[in-house]
Amino acid sequence: MDTEDLLSLSKNSFMKAKIVASIHDLLRATSIQKLTVTMVCERAGISRSSFYHLFTDLSDAMSWEIGHVLSEIAEQYPLRENWREDLIQQLIAFMEYCQRDEAIYKKISAGMDQVDPGATFCRTRIVRKQWFLGLIEKWQGKPADEDTAFQIEFFVCGESTSLVNWGKTMRDQPRDVAEKIVGCIPERLNKVMDTAFSQYLARQKATPSA
Repeated sequence: MDTEDLLSLSKNSFMKAKIVASIHDLLRATSIQKLTVTMVCERAGISRSSFYHLFTDLSDAMSWEIGHVLSEIAEQYPLRENWREDLIQQLIAFMEYCQRDEAIYKKISAGMDQVDPGATFCRTRIVRKQWFLGLIEKWQGKPADEDTAFQIEFFVCGESTSLVNWGKTMRDQPRDVAEKIVGCIPERLNKVMDTAFSQYLARQKATPSA
């Protein structure tokens, strides 16, 4: 995170960002397998109790950062007239964020296979699933049904796995990867989102401007 980003955070979020920054600093010289909470606390200048007040473990810290970044990107690229293209833009923006510190995120992605088998992204999937559920409820004016919720969970699992695999090498262009991911949205979920989005646009047009 940049200095301006840190200054805009709440006290708790500032401390979390400071911990994540310390993780990044340490990963420049060591592997994710050798990283410990003690090392991170020493680097950040905080006690272990302060760390565990904010996070359950290192994976929790990394997943907080990913969730925070994804939330900011979702605000920057809301799903509007062409929700598929906007979703592609969200994924591109996330991958470009990772590319800004390529060496660090390659280590994080590669390390997941050995010491953190999906835990970081497993936690992030929960945030991502809730985002999709909230979006559909906003569009259609009621909560998603059980089948739709299952398809969302299925999709975000594939989405996160694809992003982790991409992060190990970052060889492919972000747009190519993003288009493939969005192209894998289940057919039924595609239809639900199209219908819900059409309903949302119709309500927006029917609502008089203030």
